[in-house]
Formats: sequence, structure tokens, C-alpha cells
Amino acid sequence: MITSLHLRNFKSWRDTGPVRFAAITVLFGTNSSGKTALLEALLLFKQTAASSDRKLPLFLGNEQSLIYLGTYRDLFFRHETDQPLQWELSWHPREPIEPPPQSSLPQPKVLTHLATLHYVQDELRVERMGYRLGEGKQAVTLGMRRTNSSYELVVEGATQFSFRRTPGRPRQLPPPNRSYGFPDEV
Repeated sequence: MITSLHLRNFKSWRDTGPVRFAAITVLFGTNSSGKTALLEALLLFKQTAASSDRKLPLFLGNEQSLIYLGTYRDLFFRHETDQPLQWELSWHPREPIEPPPQSSLPQPKVLTHLATLHYVQDELRVERMGYRLGEGKQAVTLGMRRTNSSYELVVEGATQFSFRRTPGRPRQLPPPNRSYGFPDEV
């Protein structure tokens, strides 16, 4: 179940702050206050996940999709594409996530997907993407961030964690799949 959503520079929102969800969530507000934008973000994530194009960071829709959100510029608050589009989407996993053996990592009860995208030369680029396992001081974030023309893996919050490179695999990584998935090389 989704527990919270935090959007920055998305449609009518400069910053939503953390919006908490429960089994029943009701949104109240005046007309044009951004209620629909919250729902559109969730639908955007769902149709992006269902899209067959792994290179599109976000699938804005077509005539068969849940919603059609126009162009990438239309996603940005006041069309200000010089600011990054960011989100954090948290949920309780259906199945428990087991930390690696001999690890001091706690078993996370909450997962959070976070992403930062920039609009550069008429395209949307994933600058940072990852998953935070857990909450508070014990949280660990595993992700990717853009460095020049490629990506690198990053870990935050875990000192005993390291990546091992597979022999024969390139050191430079391609972009994430869509805005949420690690490429096959990872």
C-alpha cells in the first residue's frame, strides 16, 4: 500500500511536502489547488511502469493510456524547466525484504522510490534514481546518479556495503530503465 508521496516542481506544485496516504484517503481543496495533479502523478507512474519503451523516463500517455499529460514541459511547475522534477513515493512491500546474510541492515518495513529528472535540450534525463530501504537513521539508499555522460552506482547510509564489478562488464553504466529501474548491467 502506498504510504506517502512527495512531489517537487510537478504541474501545479512547487513542493507538496510529504502527502500521507491511508487505506482511505480523501483529498480536499478549492478548485485548481492541485488535487488532480497528485492523482495524475500516481497514474503517470503506473502507465510508465506498464510502458514497453524502457528508454522513456516517463510515459506521458497516448490514446490508449490512463491519462495524457502533454509534453515534458507541461509536467513542470509553471513550465520552469530549469528546476528539477523530483519525487519520493513510499509504500509497504507486500512481501518482506530480507537483507543480505551477515548484514547489519535492518529488514525494511517501508520502501521509497526517489528520482530527480532534468529537462535538457528537449528531453527528460534521469539525473538520480534510487530506492531507500527503511526509514530514519537506519535507512539505506541504493541508486544511480548521472556523472557526465554515464551513470554510477551509489549507496548512502551503509558503510559496510560495496559493489563488486562483474569481469567484462563496462565501468560506465547506461541510463536507468525508465525513471525507476536499474539497467541490466547493474
